[in-house]
Amino acid sequence: MSCSHCGIDLSLSVYNDDKTMKSCPKCSQANGNYHVFHPYPSHFGVTDKRSSSSSPEGAQSYCTNCRGDNPPQKGTECKNI
Repeated sequence: MSCSHCGIDLSLSVYNDDKTMKSCPKCSQANGNYHVFHPYPSHFGVTDKRSSSSSPEGAQSYCTNCRGDNPPQKGTECKNI
């Protein structure tokens, strides 16, 4: 399913322009309409094991809440970024 605002698939993580906010795929898919953003990196974390050309800092895909098997968070919807 694609985001109703930006058209990118909700299963993909996206950043805001200055990379201070990042979407969580699990929170976004639970929302069903928009990418759901949380502060980055504080709500995601980073690890060398996830380092790649698109994410050299090694950003975690899911927010810390979702990685802990907790219910998805509300966050800020894509249309409000």
